[in-house]
Amino acid sequence: MDSTSSRTENRELTREAFDLLLARLDSDRDRAGEKYEAVRRKLVKFLGWWGSDFPEDHADETINRVTRKLLAEVEIVDINKYFVGVARLVYAEHVKERVRNREAFDVLAQRRAANEHPWHREARFECYERCLQNLPDANRDLVIKYYQEGGGNKANVRHELAQRMGIQLNLLRIRAFRIRNTLKDCVRDCLRRWSDHV
Repeated sequence: MDSTSSRTENRELTREAFDLLLARLDSDRDRAGEKYEAVRRKLVKFLGWWGSDFPEDHADETINRVTRKLLAEVEIVDINKYFVGVARLVYAEHVKERVRNREAFDVLAQRRAANEHPWHREARFECYERCLQNLPDANRDLVIKYYQEGGGNKANVRHELAQRMGIQLNLLRIRAFRIRNTLKDCVRDCLRRWSDHV
């Protein structure tokens, strides 16, 4: 579901499907367009709060699924509640996919660690510590707090961090991702220099 192809697979609605959705939202087309935008904003906000890595994409997928139900003439009593219910399902699928990907990564990391020489592990740790210390204080604090182990509470920790910083959760996610990439590049360069001197 989170691959690029599957995220974009059903993003575009046909004109007929979109017209049907708008008609269900309101008989006046202008008001229906406003309601559509409001529904999408609400879905993006909810999905971001829940911890979606792609809230906009998952909001679009939610809208597409609801629209396909309308095309199939499924009876929907309260369409706003239905949107939220489908969004929860889309997010649950995303979480399962993320867990599967993490488990696969952990298996690969364990295999790699088992075959790694102790010197390599020590060098990796030293490079990581050095690169972490070279980050500006604000960036170091942000990346540590963002990626700290929090179990099921991680989403709440990140939400509180965004509130303390006075920024949207999506902006926090982007900043943390960029800092992590900077850190990874630094560690990779450090390890390359270390291996050149071995």
